[in-house]
Amino acid sequence: MAYQQEYSVYTGYFSCKLSAYKKINIGAESIRAWIIKVSSQGLTDAQYKENHRQSFRERNWVQHAWSVASLTIKV
Repeated sequence: MAYQQEYSVYTGYFSCKLSAYKKINIGAESIRAWIIKVSSQGLTDAQYKENHRQSFRERNWVQHAWSVASLTIKV
């Protein structure tokens, strides 16, 4: 039985800092990630040779995204 896996991660990062009135520092940061995983388990050898990325079951796909943001103010 053939087994093929694929795993993709996409990330983004943002950072901004601002100084105001010489004593106040403001910062903002954010990160976002998207993770996609597919596993084409259960293919016969013939199906694998035809298209190794195919999947007949919806449960083989796992997708999730997460975000983290922060705001800092230093006086």
